[in-house]
Amino acid sequence: MGLAQQLITLLSLLLMCAFGGSFVLGVSQAKDYFNQQLGVHAQDTATALAVALAPALAKADRAAVESMVEAISDGGFFSSVRVEARDGQTLAERVTPLRVEGVPSWFMQWVALDMPVKEAVVQDGWRVSGRVRVASHTGFAYQRLWHDTYITFWWFAASWAVLCLVAFSVVRWALKPLDKMQAQAVAISDGKFRVLEAIPYTRDLRHIAQALNTMSKKVEGMFKSKLDLIRKIEQEAILDPLTGALNRAQFESRVHAWLQQEEAFAHGGFFIVRLSGLAEYNSQHGYEAGNELLRQSADYLASVAERLGECLVGRLGGAELGLAVSGLAPDETKLLGIEISQRLYSICIAGVSAPLAGAHVGVGFMDRSTQTVSTVLAEADMALRKAELKNHFGWHAYERKQLEGGLILGASAWRRLLTAAIELNGFRLYSQPAVACADRAVLHHEILARLIQADGSLIPAGIFMPMARRLGLAPEIDWLLIDEGLARVEALAGTRGVYSFNLSLDTLRDLIFVPRLSARLHDKAALAPYLCFEIPERALSAVPFVVQDLMTRLRPLGVRFGLDQVGSDSSTLHHLKSLRFDFIKLDGALLPELEKQIERKVYVRTLCDFAHDVECQVIATGVESNAQMALACEMGVDAVQGKAIGEPAPMRES
Repeated sequence: MGLAQQLITLLSLLLMCAFGGSFVLGVSQAKDYFNQQLGVHAQDTATALAVALAPALAKADRAAVESMVEAISDGGFFSSVRVEARDGQTLAERVTPLRVEGVPSWFMQWVALDMPVKEAVVQDGWRVSGRVRVASHTGFAYQRLWHDTYITFWWFAASWAVLCLVAFSVVRWALKPLDKMQAQAVAISDGKFRVLEAIPYTRDLRHIAQALNTMSKKVEGMFKSKLDLIRKIEQEAILDPLTGALNRAQFESRVHAWLQQEEAFAHGGFFIVRLSGLAEYNSQHGYEAGNELLRQSADYLASVAERLGECLVGRLGGAELGLAVSGLAPDETKLLGIEISQRLYSICIAGVSAPLAGAHVGVGFMDRSTQTVSTVLAEADMALRKAELKNHFGWHAYERKQLEGGLILGASAWRRLLTAAIELNGFRLYSQPAVACADRAVLHHEILARLIQADGSLIPAGIFMPMARRLGLAPEIDWLLIDEGLARVEALAGTRGVYSFNLSLDTLRDLIFVPRLSARLHDKAALAPYLCFEIPERALSAVPFVVQDLMTRLRPLGVRFGLDQVGSDSSTLHHLKSLRFDFIKLDGALLPELEKQIERKVYVRTLCDFAHDVECQVIATGVESNAQMALACEMGVDAVQGKAIGEPAPMRES
């Protein structure tokens, strides 16, 4: 019961007690008054009758006595009139039975008026000649008392109702600011820092409202300070301050993580971009002009990464930028090298008032035979040197003699393979657990897909999904996997755990996906508490309203949500305050060499603290060893996932 209801109930009870007490007291006083009046009336009548009967009794005229008694009793105001002789003999008596019309019997029992018998002495001179005994009839008193009580009761009831309505209105008006303050407090807990503009007039409520406004501003300031700290640490530990791309250490670390992830990487292209003669350009035109060229070149590479997905952009130092693209075949890598070279020409020649001497692109290729980052850099660097020998703006691709060609397919081959898999449901579901650091309890099983090739070999989702996204097939594949996964979860019945599905950015951009998924889960509402959906971090900046719509539709059913690949873009972290994810998964590239890089350790710990502030669990992914697991838990991570916990295994069917 709310405060308003409590106050209104209390006021209603107080008014009821006041009116009830007044009513009972009024009835009691009326009863006493009527009893008194009945006695007085009987006494007066007895006295008057005694005086009138004196001559008749003196003459012993019994007929006259009876005539007078009859006359007195005929009015019905007396229940009994009795005349006695001096010796006690009854000379005349008239008794009127008690019949009361229109008065409930329970009321008569409740008030129970007295019928006092009053007497007067009949005198003959100084001699007593008889006695008169008179008792008033209570019928008229009952009728009058009932009428007055009835009117008073309903007047009190109407007054009580009116006063209760007035009290209700006054209390609701006085406490109306509490609703706004409650909404403000809930908003603060949800990460929405509102400020009450209309301050209540009531002193106590005004103080509370002012305190809430102060708290809201301070908490918002704390969140902003922590976000600014994360961005600052990210700038220092992860990003290059000039271009906003990854610094060399982070770029190499993430490429190394790719090469170690059999589940997520098979092959791709690697590009080194060098703005030749930048030092001389800076000397002639100033460092700001040279920095602008670097920024434009880095922005262009970032746009390529945004278009292709699964890309890394970094500054390797000085005038060199790096681009790594997962899933590119050799011929596609060369075509992209040509595109980059042509775009650099436009940036360095056509796009500035003072042209640059030259820009070159070294193209390398990564596959499972490439074991180290140094090998990748060396091959791309050799290609870059050859490009510099050709002309001022050129590119060159490093030709490796041996390539593992099992998964190196062109776009058309990938399209045929994926289209056939969609038509024939050529996917197999695997799952991998995420376990809590504290007690090793399984939080959920992440569903991973495998593409079945013609020879029966399996391709992990981390390899075929980048190509599916580039070919526009990701929404169909995601829906197929969700449909199959829901059937599996439903078949597991009472033994089911919580299963997590990954959603790609392209799927979220599909206009029919969210309504379609919402309709499906409303039809299977019993499965909702066993489901999670992981949203890529990039979706928060690309389609934030779609993510919000999805969570608004499904969270009431009990569906949980996680934010995946966190750690590459801190600008999206402010969404954690409003969208209230159940967990976040750190990018697997943050763990390698975490022990050696103090800045990255501080960054991870700060991320964990921020997530915990918004009541969000943190899960470290790509945990390959017990040492990494121990370090991750030490950094404040709540759960871990990776080969050190368990290899992906086929999802149970029953």
